[in-house]
Amino acid sequence: QIVEQGTDLTMFYSLGNEITVASYVGQAITTLQRFVDTQNQMKAYLSINVSYSYSASVAVNKIISQSVRDAKVGIGSTIDVIVSLGNLVTVPDFTSLSTSSAIDTYNAVSAQCTTSKLTCQILFTDDDSQIGAVLSQSQVAGVNIADTTVVEIRIAD
Repeated sequence: QIVEQGTDLTMFYSLGNEITVASYVGQAITTLQRFVDTQNQMKAYLSINVSYSYSASVAVNKIISQSVRDAKVGIGSTIDVIVSLGNLVTVPDFTSLSTSSAIDTYNAVSAQCTTSKLTCQILFTDDDSQIGAVLSQSQVAGVNIADTTVVEIRIAD
């Protein structure tokens, strides 16, 4: 069609019917979500199916695996990913660390939290009859929990 000089023309061109998906393993799930959102703005109609698992080697909220990586997918495809819940650790029996000194017990509990790779909140409770004793712990000894779960430990002071 012939148009007058100076006329604005709008052109549409195809980006094709395949999208290249890179590997997001080890990266935050939000990074993959941003990629999918960007592609969907261009009508890719991609979706993500997320499941979760504990991992000793991949940090919490990072991708452990994905069904498609460094490959092309068609429009409307679903990418399956497994996201880390963090490491699964066994809760020690903190009551066995009781001493006759609140500060010595605190130091022993703190060291055990570090060794066990636990997130601990250590609190002191006034109890003159049991100074230095571990009075309670919020997670049962011997149970497996995520390393991001806070274990509250009360020491008599």
